[in-house]
Amino acid sequence: MFRNIFTLTKKPALSKRCINAIVNYVREKYPDISAVVAPDTKGFVFATTVAWQLDLPFIPIRKCGKIPADSSDLIRDTYKNRKNKVELY
Repeated sequence: MFRNIFTLTKKPALSKRCINAIVNYVREKYPDISAVVAPDTKGFVFATTVAWQLDLPFIPIRKCGKIPADSSDLIRDTYKNRKNKVELY
């Protein structure tokens, strides 16, 4: 089921609770991670803050040609079982 994440940004207290929950979950379940990676712009909204709170680098993933700097290509499977090429910054 699709849920629009931007409705959370209209409620700062709820946004903060969600980010803190994500940070606590990551600290508990994945204590040895070295970076936070998120797809496309909607993922960037929370992932950058999560990365900052975890003191980790943030790596954005975008469709090819959208990142205006040196990047690496990645082929991934989509939810419709198709291949999709994206870029990592």
